[in-house]
Amino acid sequence: MRTTALTWKRRLDAAILAWNEKVAIAMPTRPAYQQRVIDEKAELDARLTELLVFIEGNKGFVACLVDRTRMIQQERIMLKYSEILGARIASFPGADAPTTPT
Repeated sequence: MRTTALTWKRRLDAAILAWNEKVAIAMPTRPAYQQRVIDEKAELDARLTELLVFIEGNKGFVACLVDRTRMIQQERIMLKYSEILGARIASFPGADAPTTPT
């Protein structure tokens, strides 16, 4: 069964919120470079959510099949990038691994 865009958004938002709370509790003061990685992941996840909502909500968007295909490729790459940032963050001392919905 294919996940709806709203379900994706809710799952991603919940995961981001839960992860941000864990990181904040685990290590309230962190080096600036670590905070930049955390902020970058949060921004990327927000943009990924918007892209997923657009793709899932506009299935009739076939005016340009090539563009839609590129958006789906972009989604996959953004998801992989988010996973890489999450792995970096998980390696920070005192941090739990962030989750990325599947």
